Amino acid sequence: MSDPTVVFDGVRFRYGHADVLHGVSFDLRPGEVVGLL
Repeated sequence: MSDPTVVFDGVRFRYGHADVLHGVSFDLRPGEVVGLL
């Protein structure tokens, strides 16, 4: 599956805004990655 909102840059996981992926809620902030399972 292709998700244009998900960008993998080297070791950086960036997200434009809070969204739900595969039933997993991800809240990403600039420089921070928070995953709520």
